[in-house]
Amino acid sequence: MRAMGRRLLALAAAVLILVGTGRADGELMREETYFVETFEDLKRLSEAVSEGDGPYRGRVELINDIDADGPLMPVGSPDHMFLGAFEGNGHVISGLRTEGEHPFSGLFGFVGVGGSVKNVVLTDVRVNGLRYAGGVAGYSMGTIENCTVSGGQVIVKSGLEYGSAAGGIVGVSSGRVSGCVNENTLVAGYLTVGGIAGAQCYEEMSGCLSSGDVHSWFSGDAQAGGVVGAVQTGGCVSSCIGMGEVRAARGAWAGGVAGAVLSGSVKKCAFLGTVDAREPGAVAGFLSRRAQAMGCMYDAAAGPGVGEGREDGTYPHLRGAMIRKDISLLLPLTGSGG
Repeated sequence: MRAMGRRLLALAAAVLILVGTGRADGELMREETYFVETFEDLKRLSEAVSEGDGPYRGRVELINDIDADGPLMPVGSPDHMFLGAFEGNGHVISGLRTEGEHPFSGLFGFVGVGGSVKNVVLTDVRVNGLRYAGGVAGYSMGTIENCTVSGGQVIVKSGLEYGSAAGGIVGVSSGRVSGCVNENTLVAGYLTVGGIAGAQCYEEMSGCLSSGDVHSWFSGDAQAGGVVGAVQTGGCVSSCIGMGEVRAARGAWAGGVAGAVLSGSVKKCAFLGTVDAREPGAVAGFLSRRAQAMGCMYDAAAGPGVGEGREDGTYPHLRGAMIRKDISLLLPLTGSGG
């Protein structure tokens, strides 16, 4: 499975802790390294974070492949953020199921500024959330790097009254995401859904690939994208590829790379899948006056580069934008060419 993830990352390049240490009595200390070897260790980590007096700092290392034989309460929440460094060491956590339906759902519920999750593989996930859901994290203000989610589903079942987001890797990211893969994991929800992230804000997402299908059920102001549902507040998505099916209800913005680019940019990305929507965009379903889409490649069969807008007459303003289909744009990413 890890070899498949590496092959998908190679394809992407081609076309473009807690804190603490485990003691004999199971206590987690907050300033040293905690080693996770079993599913029970992972559950103890989650419990320690949720029961702490504040955010958790330190280092967590996964030192063995794990079969999740029961539900897991997501690690971290807005009140008890994970600010540590989780190092997966390329190990696999299989069969992850989140416990109950949390507002912030995933392996991690909430990763705060300065926190990081790296080099972990999740297979056959079943993540259900009430507001923000992702295979790796429901919400991240930190760094997610070189993580793979393979198979299963990430679903947000509600959130119409206060907003929601679902992503194969992370529900909402206001930090950095790089080198991550969604390998055939279904992502579904009502408002903002994407193969890698529901929404990317402020910082950059780069070098990611999603072959998972993305479905938005809401026939209204929703965004569905093969890589990211919405790019906003100056976020940037670069050198990423979408390869799955994007399906959106009537009235939603749907795009092969991004459902909507509200502000920020999409650069040197590619889409090789299909978009099933009323007015699809192979790169973006909507591109605002404050946004840019540059140097992207797409299959014309998926639709025009940018969708034509919604039934209320709004439409994307393309001034200064370049939506191009040109194989030569990929040469700098592949290392080939003169």
